[in-house]
Amino acid sequence: MQLRIATYFDYNQIKKIHEKNNIKILEEHDWVNFWKKNPLIKEAENEYPIGWVLVKNNNIVGYLGNIV
Repeated sequence: MQLRIATYFDYNQIKKIHEKNNIKILEEHDWVNFWKKNPLIKEAENEYPIGWVLVKNNNIVGYLGNIV
C-alpha cells in the first residue's frame, strides 16, 4: 500500500468510499471549489494538501481529508 497526497482527480474514487460508508460528500464541482477557493489554503505560505489517500493495487482504499 502507498500513502500519497490526494488530488482533485481522485474525486470519483473518494466519492465511492464516502458512499460505501454512508458519508455525505459534495458534488465534484463544489468539492473542487471548496479546496481551490478556500482562503486559508490560498493564503498559506507553503503548499497545503487537500488530504491523503491510501492506494492499493492502483485503487484508493482510504481517504483522510485535511481540516482547514
